[in-house]
Amino acid sequence: MCTAGVTKEASPVKQVTDDDVNASSRCARPNCLRPKKKRKKSYVVEEPESSFIVEAFVGRYKKFVGGQGVHEEYLVKWHTYDYHEATWELLENMGLTNPGPLLDAFEQEAETQGIELNDGTEVVLFKEAADAGWTTDRLFVKHE
Repeated sequence: MCTAGVTKEASPVKQVTDDDVNASSRCARPNCLRPKKKRKKSYVVEEPESSFIVEAFVGRYKKFVGGQGVHEEYLVKWHTYDYHEATWELLENMGLTNPGPLLDAFEQEAETQGIELNDGTEVVLFKEAADAGWTTDRLFVKHE
């Protein structure tokens, strides 16, 4: 029975069960006068099922795009993934709200490894990425 006092047998809707009536926020009758529940607005941002966490930037490539300036691609080491699963990503396409800490860590690690970060378009790879099989052609070559 819905809260308006009508049983499922009196409803013109066929094959409605008590569970359907009780679980629903609406009565099973098409013209029920029972007030509808107001839906609460959800402010929770749903993350897509395929979201990944950036562990670190382990390489960089700057490319000049005509009319758009410099685009920086970073070799991204993803959290819980091996180096062979790292990917080259444009900084602006990663959707990072605050890439500052990752960029700072990248610059510090480059300094630690003695890598000069200049304004050129050369590929920069950290030792662990190169040891894993990444090349300056931005390709992964599996070591055997």
